[in-house]
Amino acid sequence: MEFEQTNCAASGCHSGNLNPPAMDLTSPSLTYKSLTDFKSSNGQPYVSVGSTNPKASAISCNLRHQCGVGMPLGDKLGANQLDVIDTWLACGAPFN
Repeated sequence: MEFEQTNCAASGCHSGNLNPPAMDLTSPSLTYKSLTDFKSSNGQPYVSVGSTNPKASAISCNLRHQCGVGMPLGDKLGANQLDVIDTWLACGAPFN
């Protein structure tokens, strides 16, 4: 899944330091670090590296509009996009 599809960084939602975690379309390593270092307001890891449970990552709940701020703003992600993210999370969220 490409960030441009959902406008996560392109729209300014997560670009720079405006709204953590920051996403930088030019630097996958900085985006990955930001996603894995960030903690949700309840202390849950935003992306839980090494976990095989997608629900251990707060991003899963946000992407389903079930907690916090639903993302992306506006249209929800489709089932196929959510499946790709869940598969990545279930594989331990590797940097790949």
